[in-house]
Amino acid sequence: RQEFPEGKIVIHPFLDGRDTPPRSALEYFYTLRQQMQGIGNCSVGTIMGRYYGMDRVKSWDLTDQAYHCIVDAVGIKTAEPETVIKNSYENDKTPSGVDMFDEYIEPYVINGYSGVADGDVILHTNYRQDRAIQLTQAFVDDNYPGTLKRKPQVVYVGLTRYYDEFEDYLLGGMDEGDEKLDNLVGQVISEAGLKQLRLAETQKFRHVTSFFNGKSTTPFPNEDQVEIPGRFDPSSFAEHPEMEAYNVTDELLKRTENNPYDFILVNYANGDMVGHTGDFNAAKQAVEILDECLGKIIPKLLELGAKILITADHGNCDQMIDYETKQMRTSHSLNPVRCVYISNATGGITLKQNGILPDIGPTILHLMKFPVPEDMTAEVLLKSEK
Repeated sequence: RQEFPEGKIVIHPFLDGRDTPPRSALEYFYTLRQQMQGIGNCSVGTIMGRYYGMDRVKSWDLTDQAYHCIVDAVGIKTAEPETVIKNSYENDKTPSGVDMFDEYIEPYVINGYSGVADGDVILHTNYRQDRAIQLTQAFVDDNYPGTLKRKPQVVYVGLTRYYDEFEDYLLGGMDEGDEKLDNLVGQVISEAGLKQLRLAETQKFRHVTSFFNGKSTTPFPNEDQVEIPGRFDPSSFAEHPEMEAYNVTDELLKRTENNPYDFILVNYANGDMVGHTGDFNAAKQAVEILDECLGKIIPKLLELGAKILITADHGNCDQMIDYETKQMRTSHSLNPVRCVYISNATGGITLKQNGILPDIGPTILHLMKFPVPEDMTAEVLLKSEK
């Protein structure tokens, strides 16, 4: 407010309902309204579910809809965001046919909002990389693959560096200033001249690449990044709980022929993405499919002499019901997750109890017989090894 005393601030909320309870948007809007009153010349311009504004699987038509709603005020007209949310809950269905919740609410334009003009400043406040890339590209990339009707001349700023070529952001990148990230797991492996594989379907490709590499979208030397294209819309994952698990498995088995890799990082998206649908039976099928896939790859990896860690960064399909409301739960659980160590020689090895996610990095390097860099302040999960 102090920086833009004469300007008008317009907020374009993307409703969650995936990493928050499915129908929690009204609570957040109440808080938003309180903050807006303290700011002054501030209004809501558009409103939509994250399904449109935060797509990450190259569904450019969804990104186009979000862009044109914000830029050209193209969408369903309405007087108040709160009314949109309430009416959507009561009357609408998601693309998969279940009762509407926040994630899938269509793009709406609030009465009085006319769009973006030349000279406007846009601040994208999402700090998460993968969910901000496509909409950012729509605003700044001349080679954006979607279909844009108008591209106003604006100042566009992101909260973080969403991809390596994006230069206008507020918080430092991985290679800048006091927060520079060095001695990352993939970096240590690469600098040792070893070869590594990163493999996932589209939904989790960033998780095994840039997320694991300190947000850098450029691979390290000798790092193969393999993306298995996702065939299904996120709204249909309950109907396709297999997602691309079988294709990920087949690709992994193919790429381990002749044992070319020293380190392999694989992500199976099913437990998380199908868990987000809130469909218990679909989540159960997803877990059964993952069990089947692991049953194929573990014997092969052990045959190659691999040391295997199986873990997750959070739970999801482990809790599909909200115990208080008795309604479906679409968000992550807060339950502890397992870390499983498998090898041909596990005698004398125990795992530390109550480990944390940062422990995975030192543990990987320890298993590969690298010294753990001083930069890594977490602990090795293996308590003893003979």
